[in-house]
Amino acid sequence: MRVPDVLDAQGQPLHENGFASVPGVYFAGLPFAISRRSGTILAIEEEAALLADDIRRRLIA
Repeated sequence: MRVPDVLDAQGQPLHENGFASVPGVYFAGLPFAISRRSGTILAIEEEAALLADDIRRRLIA
């Protein structure tokens, strides 16, 4: 990915709860992204809903 301020020097995503500092960039499925369950199939529904809500909010605004 070649978007400034999205990855750190080691190529790891810079994010808070799956939200990158760059608006409109999201990360899902990362270990420990939102909770200890992140990165497992058990967390997919919860994480996807949070990211989809943000996308929906941006489209409406």
